Amino acid sequence: MRLDRAVVACCAGNACAYAIVNTTPLVLGAMMRSLDLDERAAGALMTAALLCMGLVALACAPLLTGARQRRVAVAATVVIILGESAASLNTSATWMMLWMLVIGLGAGALLAAINAIIATSRSPDTLFGYALMSAYAVAALLVLGLAPAIALAGHHGAFAALAAFSLALLPLLRWLPGVPDPAAPRSVLPSLTRTARGGPALLFGILIISVPMMGFYAFIEGLGSRLGLEPTAIARIFAAQQLASVAGALLAARLGSRLRLSRAIFVATALHSAAIACAVLGGSPATYALGVIAEGFTFLFLLPVLFTLAALLDTSGRWAAAANGALFVATGAAPALMGGLIESHGYDVIAWVMLLATLPGLMAFGASARAARQR
Repeated sequence: MRLDRAVVACCAGNACAYAIVNTTPLVLGAMMRSLDLDERAAGALMTAALLCMGLVALACAPLLTGARQRRVAVAATVVIILGESAASLNTSATWMMLWMLVIGLGAGALLAAINAIIATSRSPDTLFGYALMSAYAVAALLVLGLAPAIALAGHHGAFAALAAFSLALLPLLRWLPGVPDPAAPRSVLPSLTRTARGGPALLFGILIISVPMMGFYAFIEGLGSRLGLEPTAIARIFAAQQLASVAGALLAARLGSRLRLSRAIFVATALHSAAIACAVLGGSPATYALGVIAEGFTFLFLLPVLFTLAALLDTSGRWAAAANGALFVATGAAPALMGGLIESHGYDVIAWVMLLATLPGLMAFGASARAARQR
């Protein structure tokens, strides 16, 4: 296969799968206004999409081998386009639930297929970073396009823009490799060997960290509004966060196998929690902007590092697919769960839940890395 085309295809597929996730704050706000929904109801719609996405990715993970990965990726992208197109025409909150589930179904299958392909590539550590970097780089541009579409047509404009974006990426998926190369050399850390013993610990760590993370991410707009920021200012901060996310993923990709995995995970996890606390508890537009941007950088540095560990645990790519499934099971549950907590305790609860989750998350990641070393 041609490596350059395969990399472009993996990045395109990842960007398509992540589109609904990376635009959650704007799409959530658009649905709240257009469909007259409160935080809990709008959060439930986003929860349906993301939870479906995670569960489908987990269910697909054991089945994604060989040429099946590319076929699943293409079919899943078609499902996403159909779901986003239907959502753009929808005027009912009841029917919107169905279309959000369809979008989640397609995005979950696509995400699992792309991650399985990356995990079996020659340099999974680097390619995970580039795939996430491209997803967030494209999202920064997509956010700038969504803002006027939402201003013009509410959620109709948001989903129409997402459907057009997915349709534009579909032709690139023909470059996905059909069969992974089992003899491909790996550029991952030499001190870690393959084992599945650390897999459950890794999934638990991802689950517990991701719930408050997505609770923060989903309500970035609400956090800014309570400080008196205008929607255009929030959109600029959100776009800056996407660019910071690109920088974080790029740094992880460039460092690649030179990273000391355990240390990188510890530092990134701790700084990520501190960034969320700064944004939520700082109490000023400046600390809000700083925290939002820093959260994007630290999380997108952490994520490819965790996926690299998943690739080390199983070179067939199944743990990598499962890791993304766990991420989106947690992030799928977060909007409704955190929306309910926000209604009861205010926005500050996001920071306290994040801080409480940090220590058990770090312990789980450490256990996974130790299990891999001891193999």
